[in-house]
Amino acid sequence: MNSAPQRLFVKLCGFTQVSDVQAASALDLDALGFVLAEDARVALDVDRLGQLLAACDARLMRVAVVGPKSREECRRILDLGFDAVQVVVTDWYAQALDGKLVIPVLFDSPQAGQRASQLEGSRATTTPTTDHHPLAGLICLDGPSGGGRGERPDWARAAQIARSFPLLLAGGLRADNVADALAVVRPRGVDVSSGVEAAPGLKDHAKMAAFVAAVRAAEGELC
Repeated sequence: MNSAPQRLFVKLCGFTQVSDVQAASALDLDALGFVLAEDARVALDVDRLGQLLAACDARLMRVAVVGPKSREECRRILDLGFDAVQVVVTDWYAQALDGKLVIPVLFDSPQAGQRASQLEGSRATTTPTTDHHPLAGLICLDGPSGGGRGERPDWARAAQIARSFPLLLAGGLRADNVADALAVVRPRGVDVSSGVEAAPGLKDHAKMAAFVAAVRAAEGELC
């Protein structure tokens, strides 16, 4: 990718409260993430999952964020009412499952670029999928310690990956640094969790609005 597209994909992640989902749904974003990973900083009450998903505006993509899961486990998670799964991929990769987006997650390291290339290679050598999605091929690069911890990846390394793959940049993003991140990395989209929180698992509505506004203000400069 030589330049970022005019409209960036914006995902806010780590929702546990219906009121936060409702506030985010009023913003100019594209997706909300719900963390079902076993090592989540804040455990999601799965009994309330239906309420959380129902509170999402219909135009928004509802993304399940999980740790290492098999293809069939991801299918079962998608069947809970999600539109996409963001997964730490180990021994399989497909751009979509049954028409729903799969976003593989990489944690930043000196080998992240090589790992991205391996993901694409593994997809090409497995059974081809007939599923299509406008964001097919998106890869999430997060901080070295995993999601929701506010640690940013190396932006120079992220920029190298973004030149070859549609990149979803995560880790350590906030309203006051996202414009710089976009200028350096030129990703396809951004993903934020702790950078818009009042406390772990609780969103700060003003921070969410400021973050989305900062992305939309900056994206026009990236064409």
